[in-house]
Amino acid sequence: MLSGGLDSSSIVCLAAKNFAREQKSPLLTASLVYEDGEEDESFYIDAVNKKAGHVSPLRIDASHVAAFSELDKTLTASGRPPFSLNGATASLLIDETDRCGKVRVLLDGSGGDEVISRGANYLVELAQQGNVFALWKEINPASLNAKRTNRAEIFRTLLLKHSPLMGPLRSLKKASLGGSSNNDGVPSWAPFVRGSARCLEAQEYYEPALKREGLTRQLSYGQREHLRELLDTRQAFSLEMLDHQSAHSNLEIRYPFWDQDLAEFCVRLPSSEKWRDGFGRSILRRGLADDLPKVVAERRDKFNFARRFVKSLRAGDGLQRMSVVLHEKAGLIDPYVNVDFFRTVLADFKDERPAVNIQNLYALWRVTMLSAWLESRQSV
Repeated sequence: MLSGGLDSSSIVCLAAKNFAREQKSPLLTASLVYEDGEEDESFYIDAVNKKAGHVSPLRIDASHVAAFSELDKTLTASGRPPFSLNGATASLLIDETDRCGKVRVLLDGSGGDEVISRGANYLVELAQQGNVFALWKEINPASLNAKRTNRAEIFRTLLLKHSPLMGPLRSLKKASLGGSSNNDGVPSWAPFVRGSARCLEAQEYYEPALKREGLTRQLSYGQREHLRELLDTRQAFSLEMLDHQSAHSNLEIRYPFWDQDLAEFCVRLPSSEKWRDGFGRSILRRGLADDLPKVVAERRDKFNFARRFVKSLRAGDGLQRMSVVLHEKAGLIDPYVNVDFFRTVLADFKDERPAVNIQNLYALWRVTMLSAWLESRQSV
């Protein structure tokens, strides 16, 4: 799979190099593109295919995909409400690649962010050390997926939250709030669910395990946070869902980044190797500098999936399906989610109000999938 991002591009360039050295047939690179004239990743995909050389590109148009297409097949394959927001496009890529009949194994770049690590915790370490000059130099909003936030605002936030120099100010702020922040203990998903619903967070078992093994003092802040992300239960869940998604095909998906030796090596690295000169995953960029096209190796941003997701919600019967879930079939989900909240979200979305929060739309999609799964369970 070649998306044009750093992780999949790294795999393609190295695999194509090995294929050429071993005189194998050109490596097939399967890529999703959007041929409706809107922005996609074609520029980066073409650059990687050109640099890799020994490849056979397969371009798959995903501009017609609807968010709830193949819903029954998705539920049957997963056996549970799916978590992945781009499941419909992933299914398309798997099906079209399988249909071409040229490959049996797909190499997926999932896990690059987690195993190599984005490295942004280095900024926290610099703030904790009070190293303001290095901190200012290393901040780059594009690398943090925070283009709408300026450098000075990120700098200020990091210092206020983590710098020992700001300790008295934090204590004063906490005292003014009666000893706690207004948001203490309130997760971002709280408005979505009923009061009795609860999410199991990874830190419930992570911190005790870390202390039991005596690692708290041995690891730096960045290393601890890196390990926390790898131990997050959602990682295994995501891989299970991807595996279920391909089960109906003749393809086997493999994840080169999810390698134990690689993960252990990357966790041990100091944070300064993972983030350098404003670039996340710096060690991967520097290590493959001769293999990757420069436009990918020096790329800071990621494809803005949100715009495509919003369009896919309106495609097909998306609006009607969500409306039925929140009105005619609301009894299915009412014990678990805040139905009134999502009715407001849907109404705003239908009216195309610009203030609709993308996170609320992601949650609305998941609520719709939950309803479909609950309905399917009634007939079991």
